[in-house]
Amino acid sequence: MDPNTVKFLIFVAFSLATFAAGYAWRRKRPDVEKFSRAVHLHTVIWLWSPVTLYAFWTLPLRNATETRDLVTLMLAQPLLMILPAAFMALIVRLMKTSRDQRGVLTLAAALSNHGFTLGAYLCYVMLSPSETAMAYGIAYVTAMQIFMVLIFYPVARHYGPEDSSSIAKLMIGSFLTVRAMPLYLGVVGLVLNLTDVPVPTQINDWRLIDVLFFVAAAGANAGVGMRFRFGDTLNTLRFNAVLAGVQFVLHPLLAVGLMALLVAVGLHPTDLPRHVIILEAFCPTALNTVMVSNLFHLDARLASALWLWNMVIFCVVVLPLVLWIWPMVM
Repeated sequence: MDPNTVKFLIFVAFSLATFAAGYAWRRKRPDVEKFSRAVHLHTVIWLWSPVTLYAFWTLPLRNATETRDLVTLMLAQPLLMILPAAFMALIVRLMKTSRDQRGVLTLAAALSNHGFTLGAYLCYVMLSPSETAMAYGIAYVTAMQIFMVLIFYPVARHYGPEDSSSIAKLMIGSFLTVRAMPLYLGVVGLVLNLTDVPVPTQINDWRLIDVLFFVAAAGANAGVGMRFRFGDTLNTLRFNAVLAGVQFVLHPLLAVGLMALLVAVGLHPTDLPRHVIILEAFCPTALNTVMVSNLFHLDARLASALWLWNMVIFCVVVLPLVLWIWPMVM
């Protein structure tokens, strides 16, 4: 088996193991649940932020084609959030669901695990050059974070209970909080990139990116495990089936269709960003589904169940197919 494939499988197993460890710890010591928010906060500040800085620092921006590739990549993201979400919003209207459940399912279809805990690392180990692929993956998830606030915060508010607080104030605050640190360090990395400041060689020599990805995955997944409740899984089977269809069938088809459309209009991206977009389209729903559901008082228990079982379906069914088929078609 290819060494990079082995590395990614180890990463996935490690992620699930840290989720299980967080869950087991909470089962043994229920009081640790209160530390989940702090675990996520420190993961964002000390782990996600430096990876974002490095990613934007190493993005290829030497000519007009590379700049166009980056713009295309980041603008593809909102389309591949809105279209699956719109499809899911139509589907759930035909199902017997509560309003907040419809909101969770719509968010789960829009937000995919493109970033630090899965997608960007998948690009890092499967595409070449790996550092550039990872940089594109981080740029892609950064675009998702921005459009999540601008587009899907209002969507979540629509499905949530009546709230007198200002959505505009909440959106502005989301860009001013310390949790937005990855975004601003991404800007710093972009400035360093454009001013030709060299990247320290020790980052690659000491494999610091691998270390940061693994530790960041541990923090993110353990934090969710510390708050997770299995609940009545049987009651969520139909929701999980619908989400699996949207995330693992519709989303990849939309990504391939978007690439074909760009070719037809003469905006064909080069191979690497195109491969990043298509590969990321197979990723499961994101941890942000749970976080936004909590923020807007939607059904966070359902969001947690959707996140876990969508991840399990990805690991058991989708990932083996991707690892098998991808080298043959790309």
